[in-house]
Amino acid sequence: MKPMEFPLLFDKCPLCGCKKRVLESVGGEEMKKGKVGKDMIFSTTQPIALALVDPRKTVISALTLTVFRDICVDCGHEYVVCIRHKVLPWPPQASQQGGMQQILQQLEKTPPGG
Repeated sequence: MKPMEFPLLFDKCPLCGCKKRVLESVGGEEMKKGKVGKDMIFSTTQPIALALVDPRKTVISALTLTVFRDICVDCGHEYVVCIRHKVLPWPPQASQQGGMQQILQQLEKTPPGG
């Protein structure tokens, strides 16, 4: 089986096949009006982090996925448009909850494909 290549991109609704998306469309209109920058990404995001702990090492890292979602203009189905993958260092001095919060905050600031 071939390894997955990230980012995973999904350019059409899995239910009806439409390529137009609500957040992307509204955001594009605001971009044309000059109200937002051209580098803006219009989607909802869901960061997911999994701590990778090796008891033989003091450096801990987190396998992270950021899931970007949008809504189909034609049928209203909310679906995944991009999944990005990254491995981030997890500061050993941070508590488990605090370290994970830092990772999730860092993920929320990064656009798809970044």
